Amino acid sequence: SDRFSSSNGKREADGFMTANVKFGYDFGNGLLAETGLKNLLDEDYELEEGYPEPGRTVFANLRYTF
Repeated sequence: SDRFSSSNGKREADGFMTANVKFGYDFGNGLLAETGLKNLLDEDYELEEGYPEPGRTVFANLRYTF
């Protein structure tokens, strides 16, 4: 929903929705691989006036636990 986002309280930021997706595979023996997308639809939005959030972001993680 809309909310105030300026220093003087007069500017309202538009509402927004983002979608994220993550896939993971457990190889066993404590090895886990993950990959995904943040902001899948590449939505332009700001949480604070003058500070835009990143667009679509790809990530990959590899974790080993022992």
